[in-house]
Amino acid sequence: MNFYKNLFKITMSTSLMSLIVGEPCYAGKWKLKYFHIGNGGVNFELERRPRQPRTPQDFNAEAYLSNNPDFQPHIRGNRISWAQSHYIDLGRQEGRCYLPLPQDFNAEAYLSNNSDFQPHIRGNRTFWAQNHYVNHGRNEGRCYLPLPQNFDPEAYLENYEDLRNAVRGNRTFWAQNHYVNHGEMERRNYR
Repeated sequence: MNFYKNLFKITMSTSLMSLIVGEPCYAGKWKLKYFHIGNGGVNFELERRPRQPRTPQDFNAEAYLSNNPDFQPHIRGNRISWAQSHYIDLGRQEGRCYLPLPQDFNAEAYLSNNSDFQPHIRGNRTFWAQNHYVNHGRNEGRCYLPLPQNFDPEAYLENYEDLRNAVRGNRTFWAQNHYVNHGEMERRNYR
């Protein structure tokens, strides 16, 4: 019996499978679920193989490893393959970020500076902040560096005419970024 089963598997062409299944069949796409040779002829059932999950097209393995230092001690073998496998097996479900972040990205500061999205945070706060920044915050100009606890963006802009005239886009985001990148070093008053 095994001889016939193996013979059937070997000789059944992809075009014959296509005729039986009713759609093009490619190597590895289908597997034989049931096979029986009896008086009534050959009976068999084909089963579609589950699609193997893939990493997203823009997956950056080095960024993934850099953004997630907690699993650095667990990496075995090829770093790129390990990162891809980890993302497929666990990282996607955990919401881990796989796109490059600024070296000085501070997830807690990002969340603290941007209270407007606090009600939307789901799961791990750090992963959520990283993903929000790379997918939205970067383009929106949101600040990811720590600000003084009592920083007031409107007061900061009101204190300086040169800043009010230079604002582009969202006033709050602009004021926050200006302060952490320039105002603090220039000792500008933010209250």
